[in-house]
Amino acid sequence: MSGPVSTALVGTLIIGLFVSKITEAAQARREDSTLRTALIKELAEVGASLYLATQHYQRLLDSITPPATPTDHDRDSLDHEYLRARTQIDALEARLVAYFIDERPLRTWHSISDILSVRYFQLIGKADDTYLAANSGPLHSGLTVDQLKDFKTVQDAYKDCSRRLPKEILEASRRVTR
Repeated sequence: MSGPVSTALVGTLIIGLFVSKITEAAQARREDSTLRTALIKELAEVGASLYLATQHYQRLLDSITPPATPTDHDRDSLDHEYLRARTQIDALEARLVAYFIDERPLRTWHSISDILSVRYFQLIGKADDTYLAANSGPLHSGLTVDQLKDFKTVQDAYKDCSRRLPKEILEASRRVTR
């Protein structure tokens, strides 16, 4: 009788281990999906908030006739949004380094960061050629100095990067955390 009982116990143990591994793998996939989705949402919100703040400030500049300057409050709001977003941008960049082996999401996010920073500094009148050169090239905005001088090109580059980033995050290889 011990033969069939032993076989049943060993079989149950093997099946239990197998089911446990399947459950563990499913849980890991759910956690990975949740992390990626939350990260995409946070990146999109931070980028869009600074982009929209620069768009709003540009509209203020365009609507003032005769040409003047926006109010101190308008400029303070833009500065506050830039500093808030830059803090979040840097923190998100660190998370991308920590989470992914694949560097595409990090490079695209860094491009977004540089593009938005250039736009901010253009609006406040501090984007000279030296600043633009420091933010040009494939390791930064992905644009040349001359391209960075053109608002439409900068805007299009931001939109292109923003559309590309979610797919890159969904496809990127993750670092093993266990």
